[in-house]
Amino acid sequence: MKTPEPPFPADPWCWNPNILNKGWRWYRDLACSYETRRVKVIRIVQGRVEVHGWADVKVEDWSRAWSADPSWYQAQTIQAFRYWGNVGGLTVSGSAFVCRGRNCAVAGGSYPRQRVGQHTTTLGHFRFKPIALKRGTKAHAKTSIEYVFHKPGYMSSDPVYARPPEVRCDHMLPGNSRPGCVFHKAMPIMLYSLKGPYAELAKHIRAAQISGLPGAYGRGKALKRLVNPELQKKNRNRACPSRPTRPAGLSCDEYPMASTHQGAFTVDPKARPGVLRRSHRWCRMPKVPYKTGPKGFSVCLINEKHNSNGGGALDDFYVEERVLGNDLFRIWIR
Repeated sequence: MKTPEPPFPADPWCWNPNILNKGWRWYRDLACSYETRRVKVIRIVQGRVEVHGWADVKVEDWSRAWSADPSWYQAQTIQAFRYWGNVGGLTVSGSAFVCRGRNCAVAGGSYPRQRVGQHTTTLGHFRFKPIALKRGTKAHAKTSIEYVFHKPGYMSSDPVYARPPEVRCDHMLPGNSRPGCVFHKAMPIMLYSLKGPYAELAKHIRAAQISGLPGAYGRGKALKRLVNPELQKKNRNRACPSRPTRPAGLSCDEYPMASTHQGAFTVDPKARPGVLRRSHRWCRMPKVPYKTGPKGFSVCLINEKHNSNGGGALDDFYVEERVLGNDLFRIWIR
């Protein structure tokens, strides 16, 4: 996979006026900051500070992490939108500031001196990569761009720093996976649709969440990823034992999933399954009672293809969002 070179298109969400001057916002793969700043043109005369002009500038910062490539970019654009006084010749330049944590290195990019104006847009960008990321390891890093405004014959501004959220790079996903990076403090959200290709799976998850089980988007506790294959197997066997046999075209679905610490076994290994198990009237499991509350697990007979393909989509989600063991995530039913 070839990592795109900037200027890459940033999500329009980045430049929404509602986030103006409100700090950094981020998803799993994209972080943005959108702010205005007043740059003053200053000269010291006989110990006195004289302001000879100012420019109001729009500063757009973004950083993108790549889940299938162990690197990330940080970029910045600046454009003036209002000014007063002697601001002709105002420029800006920048540099990649230290990779805090010593877990990364600058792998390319530049921020040369450029004119700041109403009809020009500056661009500075840098690429970063982790150092010595081996199989089974991860690294956390904080990077920033330092930039300074200049005007010949006047004082340069104090350095300004654009600091996106921390990046986590890893080579820890199960299977034959590639290393990659994410903004790990962003909560991963798995989406299922009630009108999508896994509709019966989505219906069961929604019913289970409404009954009080964890993992719902926007409320309650999140799910926690489990990667131990033996414990996953125990979760599946407790939730959906092989007997009785299922009607043709149907399979047993469990929630929370076997790949979570809230799965049927790992949620409480010492509890009797009957105490924890619940179902729903439409689930074709008349002997399993309906219950509410945050502890337990839900089972349901659903369309076999919805179950299998929806589970495959969850596996893809774990890889694309780089959800590691013990990472928290949620499931949003729409």
